[in-house]
Amino acid sequence: MRRRAESPSSIAIYCECPRRYAFKYVEKLPDPMGPAAALGQAFHSMAYETWHLQDIGNCEDPLVCKMLRAMYDHHDVKALPHSQLEEGKTCEYQLKADLGNQTLFGYVDLLLDDVQYAVDFKTSGRPWTKEKVEEQQQHLAYTLGLREIGRSEVKRFLYIVVTTNKNPQCQVITLDVTPEAVQGYRDKFLGAVDMIELDLFPATPCNACRWCPWKNLCPAYKK
Repeated sequence: MRRRAESPSSIAIYCECPRRYAFKYVEKLPDPMGPAAALGQAFHSMAYETWHLQDIGNCEDPLVCKMLRAMYDHHDVKALPHSQLEEGKTCEYQLKADLGNQTLFGYVDLLLDDVQYAVDFKTSGRPWTKEKVEEQQQHLAYTLGLREIGRSEVKRFLYIVVTTNKNPQCQVITLDVTPEAVQGYRDKFLGAVDMIELDLFPATPCNACRWCPWKNLCPAYKK
């Protein structure tokens, strides 16, 4: 039986390359965590732990410490509420939203009710552009889910992007969301689900081929 819940990440992978989706979610091939993913996970963990105090004294990884300091020193981050986070409520908020016969599942890093913002932490080797963020549409996915479960008070989605180089930089990308854009994502999400249910997984060469862990198994990959 096909998975009954899809995340913004799984749908983004399907829309980028259906074959990659099949490798990961249908065939469930091993997906080894590379150094970049491990660093991102460590940063997220410490960001949750330190958010309310902005105190990185317990951080043992020097690079993660620098990344946290770059984040907390950013003027837009300083302006946000830094209240105590409650696991399962405002820290890595678990989202399950029913969209008819399909569930949208995921995690929102922060919900800041005081300012009606949802926030997602990102780590990256280089700064992001607003176009990159809008193209991924993750903010629309999570806004859709939050509105479906009654969190319609969320008015803005913020990406806090911290680079992973020796001198980390932080950027805050703020996006307003419109009902029309959210509805458009809903249609895209359900359209992708329909294709998944039909077992349509064509290989689609794209920029992501370079770091796909299953590229050597893909008939469309060219070295």
